[in-house]
Amino acid sequence: MVCQRPCWLTAFLLCWVLLILGTLLMHYSLQKVIPSVQEFPKNLKDGFYEVLRVEYMQEDARKIKNASSVGLAQCGVTDANNTCVNQSYPTPVPITLTGNTTKPIDNVTVAFSNSMTRINSLATDKYLGTEAFASTANSTNVILVKLEEIKQNGTDGNVSCVVSNPLFCEIYIAGNTLDTAVGAITKEIGKFIDGDLVKQFNDYSQYMDYLHGLPYILVLSMVFFTCWFAKDGACCCCGASCIGCLALIPYFVLWLAFFIISSLVVGIGGAYTYYLREVPLDMFAGKPTLAELLEHIQTKFPEFWDTVFAELGEGLEFFWYSAIVFWVFCILIWLYGCCICCCCPYKKHHSKSSSEGK
Repeated sequence: MVCQRPCWLTAFLLCWVLLILGTLLMHYSLQKVIPSVQEFPKNLKDGFYEVLRVEYMQEDARKIKNASSVGLAQCGVTDANNTCVNQSYPTPVPITLTGNTTKPIDNVTVAFSNSMTRINSLATDKYLGTEAFASTANSTNVILVKLEEIKQNGTDGNVSCVVSNPLFCEIYIAGNTLDTAVGAITKEIGKFIDGDLVKQFNDYSQYMDYLHGLPYILVLSMVFFTCWFAKDGACCCCGASCIGCLALIPYFVLWLAFFIISSLVVGIGGAYTYYLREVPLDMFAGKPTLAELLEHIQTKFPEFWDTVFAELGEGLEFFWYSAIVFWVFCILIWLYGCCICCCCPYKKHHSKSSSEGK
């Protein structure tokens, strides 16, 4: 019996090591999760308005209109809005009059590259492109097509006014549509930024710092278990001391509370990993699964992913791992306690001590 005691002590110390590792892992994960959750609304807004350049959409749309107006002015069109809307193109004098389209095309291209390229990717995306983005997608495509037609019909940037006026007008109208579509785009993005999930993040993020204290419920439970172990490690029905029996009560209460919490976290993480990721999301075009949507965003919009989800996803993953470590620990320490009670490796020592006391 005595020779078994080092083995029991070694196993007990290993349990403590596992508990410490789980605690450190949870603190590490929370250092990533908490700031990401607290800043999630801001990061989401920055992702749409800065990374995807929606913030600059209206400004660039007006630059496209101005550049088109310059191209039209070279061919005698002084009121681009009235001329393009009514398609009342003046007859060039002479009929062979040409305009140099190099600078207008360059200005349209720069404005388009600054924001419209990414907005076009968002508007035409197979999952994120909703009906509200339809006019945006059409307009950005028109600009690209008409720019190419102007280039193809020119020589050293000089294009016949008969050809360039209708093309620049279509670019002007598309730019005007983009200008007026900003409100609808902002409203559509607001559905993501101000949605119920984001509101829940705002409501609960202020309490997340308290999660750093969560592991110490189990640590305190282990302290009471250690008191019982150090006293005699025997069950109350096997002649254990009064102090040892009393230590088991808070140990069990705290252990049970933490075991329930860790089981919930492990269960939710498991459900996400093996079930929730495969549930179709009807609110998105094409009804992708969550796994498909996240993989798609990470692949097609990597900067958006890094801004909004990267730190949060990594932190939640490590938080789940720490919960698994704690859940395994809870099972192991329960089994260890049961084995101690059944095998009573310290029973003789306790009896001997009692005899000497008498």
